[in-house]
Amino acid sequence: MVSVFIMVLVISIMNKRHVLDLEYSLTTIYDDRLMAENHIFNLSKKIYQKKILLNVDEDRLMMSRIHINDSINLLIADYEETKLTMDEAFQLKKLKSSLGKAELFENQFVYSSSAEHRNLLNPELRAQYEIILADLEGLAMLQLHEGQKLIDQSHRIAASSNVTTRLEVGLLIILGLMTHIIFAARPPAPRYSYFDNLN
Repeated sequence: MVSVFIMVLVISIMNKRHVLDLEYSLTTIYDDRLMAENHIFNLSKKIYQKKILLNVDEDRLMMSRIHINDSINLLIADYEETKLTMDEAFQLKKLKSSLGKAELFENQFVYSSSAEHRNLLNPELRAQYEIILADLEGLAMLQLHEGQKLIDQSHRIAASSNVTTRLEVGLLIILGLMTHIIFAARPPAPRYSYFDNLN
């Protein structure tokens, strides 16, 4: 009977561990996957803003680029604070390199006094923006892949917790039956009546 109590205690500890693991997994999904995906989305918006400005108004691009680049740098810093896999770290390094090249082209573009030189740089800058967007898409795909792995892990934890809960209920039923058998198998206590003591 003591062993059944010990087993129930061990199973309760296992269930608590499963709950903690599941909580960690869900927190990781939010902090390191959903927030990271949000940063990728916002980075993409900033690159599209640059593309639109380059198409529509080169002067506004020159004026806005510092503000947009500061926003991009903040988003990159926020992204770097998430938990990165090796693949993500590699893809992020590639993205930062692509952003650096784009900034070089932008500087040449902005500080060029010749419209002809700007016209030559324009296609190169556009191509660099496309490379950046492809890098961001690669990061987004990694987020989906890593998020799916975390969801699968959460399902395994929940299934394991379900099994241990059923085992715990089964052990409690066995414990109840054992207790019932012990008390039912005990010989009844002799009954004395008040009148038996009068003699």
